[in-house]
Amino acid sequence: MKKGPLTLSVIHIFFLSLAIIFKDKYIYLAPSLSVSISLFIYSFTFLFPVLIINWSKLKDAKNLIKISTKAMFIFILIITILSSISGNIDTEHIDSALKLIFTPNSINIKNIIIHYPNLNIIGIIITYYFSHTILISIYEALKEYTNKYLSYCLSIFIAFIIDTMFMVPLMHITDIYYANVVMLDIIKYLTAAFMVVIFTSLIIILIFTFYTHFKEKN
Repeated sequence: MKKGPLTLSVIHIFFLSLAIIFKDKYIYLAPSLSVSISLFIYSFTFLFPVLIINWSKLKDAKNLIKISTKAMFIFILIITILSSISGNIDTEHIDSALKLIFTPNSINIKNIIIHYPNLNIIGIIITYYFSHTILISIYEALKEYTNKYLSYCLSIFIAFIIDTMFMVPLMHITDIYYANVVMLDIIKYLTAAFMVVIFTSLIIILIFTFYTHFKEKN
């Protein structure tokens, strides 16, 4: 992979990792509408694969999505192993804070306590894989019939909306299971998420347009 696509790939995985880490931190868009702050970060992952297609080729974008998906599963495995290793007394408060953030769940197997993250993260990563595969597939298909700018506009809106429709319920799957939220709450979460989708998509489309135009001029 060339230096340019490689740099974009590293940035992409960095943004994806941040989105996973901050998925449970919510902010208010309005008094009754809250949204995960990670959605603002996550939205940029819909930019880099398409830039890589224009810079290099479709195969590199597909590889990025596959590699980043595997990297997130490896990340889950590593934090599970590290959290399950007991810290010393002097760092007990740090150990507890890290477990609370990354691995809030635990299971006891033959007197061995294994700490692990919320399992909805697996669904989130799978949703990421399919939505971004849809993104590059739609972009590549439409690019044959129209210009790359319109192709990207359509592909990001379609892929991001599909992603959000699955991602929001997954992020609240525990509350839904225990009936801690009602249908109205889910509608509010979806409304706030779609507001962010529209806002961030427009910003990313502008970034894509200026970036692509700059690259073509040079």
